Amino acid sequence: MIKHLFLFLVFTSNVFSQSGWMNLNSGSTANLFSVDMISQDFIISCGSGGVILKSTNSGNNWVSKNSGTNSDLYNVKFLNLNTGFICGGVFNGSGIILKTSNSGDNWQNVLKISNTNFYSIYMINELTGFSAGSSGSTGFCYKTTNGGNNWSPVYSINNNIITGISFLNSETGYASGRKILKTTNGGLNWNEIFSDTNYFFSNIYSENNFVYLCSYNGYIAKSSDFGINWNIYYTGFNIPLRSVCFPNSITGYVCGNDGYLFKTINSGLNWTRQTTSVTQYLMGIDFINADIGFTAGFNGTILKTQNGGVNIKYLNTLSPENNMLYQNYPNPFNPETNINFSIIKRGFVELNVYDINGKLIKEIFSGVLNSGNYSYLYKPENLSSGIYFYKLTTEKFSEIRKMTLIK
Repeated sequence: MIKHLFLFLVFTSNVFSQSGWMNLNSGSTANLFSVDMISQDFIISCGSGGVILKSTNSGNNWVSKNSGTNSDLYNVKFLNLNTGFICGGVFNGSGIILKTSNSGDNWQNVLKISNTNFYSIYMINELTGFSAGSSGSTGFCYKTTNGGNNWSPVYSINNNIITGISFLNSETGYASGRKILKTTNGGLNWNEIFSDTNYFFSNIYSENNFVYLCSYNGYIAKSSDFGINWNIYYTGFNIPLRSVCFPNSITGYVCGNDGYLFKTINSGLNWTRQTTSVTQYLMGIDFINADIGFTAGFNGTILKTQNGGVNIKYLNTLSPENNMLYQNYPNPFNPETNINFSIIKRGFVELNVYDINGKLIKEIFSGVLNSGNYSYLYKPENLSSGIYFYKLTTEKFSEIRKMTLIK
C-alpha cells in the first residue's frame, strides 16, 4: 500500500554562528560522490577521475590518496578503521571495486568488469558484501563471501538500473532504482516490493524494520514494516535528492542538488530544509551521531556540521540567571524576525513554531545546548499573514510567545 503525504518544508535562513554547516577546504576540484565517517576524526571521500581524499583530523586537512585508476568512484564504505571498499566505473568503460586494508593509504583493484558501472557497495561483515550497478539498462548485483577478494554476479534485472543497496543482515537486503527490490536469501533472489513510474529512487538506507528512499524529484519514501507498505513525502522542492542517512532511529538527513539539505527529527514524518553556503550538487552524506556529519559534492565541496546543521547563533557565555524566551523583534514582522532565548544549564532544548490552531509549522531546533544566550533568525516562506506562536522547551522549563506575520 502506498500513501502520498505532501509535506511542504519551511526554508530557514542562514546565520553566521558556531552552528550550521561549515564549508571545508578539500584541496580538490573533483566531483565528490560519496563520503564515509569511520570515526569523528577519520573520514574518506571519493569522486571523479579516481580521486580519494582522506582526513584524520575531523576534516581540517585532506590528503589525496592514489587509487590506481582514472575511473569515477561513486561509493565508499568502511567496515572498520582498517578495511574499506570503493566502487565505481566509467560510462562505456569498466566497473571497478577497490579494497584497502591499511585505512585507505593504499588501494587494491579487486574487480574490474567491462561495460559496467558499480554505483553502490555494502559490506555486511568482514566476509560478506554486495555491490550493485548497471550495464546499459540492466541492473545487477555482485556478491563476495571472502572479504572482497573475489566477486560473483548473483542477480540481474532488465530495465532497472540499481543505484543503491543496503542490508539489514546477511539474508535481508534492499536495492533502489526505478523499482525497489528486496532479498531474503542473501541476494540469490530479489522480489519487487515497490514500483511507481513517477519516481526514480537514487539511494536507499535501511535499519531494523525501517527503509528510507530518496528520489530524483524531491520525494522521500519510507516503510516501517520491512518494505510492505510505503508512505511518500514531498519536500516541496522538485530537485534531485542524492543520499539519505539516519544516525539513529529518529534523526535523519538527506542531501541533493544545488546545495539542498534536509533533516528529520521524528523518523522521517517531517523534513526541514537546512541552509548552506554552497550551490553545488551534494552527492553523499554520512553522520557518526545525530549531530556530527559530513556531506560531499561537486567541485571538491565538503561540508561539516557539529550540531546537526541547525543555525542557532551563540551570543555570549554570560551566565543567564534564568531560562528565558524573549519576545521576538521586530514584531509584527516581514520578512524575518529574531527569536532570542537563554539557557541556564546544559541540556536538551527544543524550539518550535506553531500556527494559531496549534499545528507544528517549523521545528527550529532539537538537541543539546550549553548554558548561554542564543538567537535565531526566523524567515518563514509559504506562510500567510497571521498570528503564530513559538515555544521553548527544556527539561524543567517551557514558555510560549506570540508573534505576528504581516505580508
